[in-house]
Amino acid sequence: MKALVAILAAGALALAAVAQAYDRQPVRLSGLTPDGWGFTNLGAEDDLLDRYRGLRTAWCTGVIMVGWPRADSTWVHGQTRYWDKSACAGTTWSGKRYALVYDAKGNCALCFKVYRVRGIGPRELHG
Repeated sequence: MKALVAILAAGALALAAVAQAYDRQPVRLSGLTPDGWGFTNLGAEDDLLDRYRGLRTAWCTGVIMVGWPRADSTWVHGQTRYWDKSACAGTTWSGKRYALVYDAKGNCALCFKVYRVRGIGPRELHG
């Protein structure tokens, strides 16, 4: 019985270590305030491509908000890492490169806003 408990404890520690690792290196941005709505990087990419027809590709990574505890920027639930904000970049169908901040505002695929958009305007964003 003690051996089984030791094996389970070692497994739990290994999972916790994996959950704390980042699959994509986060970026640090200042001037942001946490709102507690979380999402995954892949979810942010899908949301952007679904809403904005002018975007051809999207790649997102989490944002560590400067001046706030790390736990306000990112947390793990189960084996999934969630981010309060994400920094995204990619290309449009016309070949322009863009960067922006993705910020979930609720519990639905369309409940997000983007800001700090660089490289493109509304026309390229919407297609």
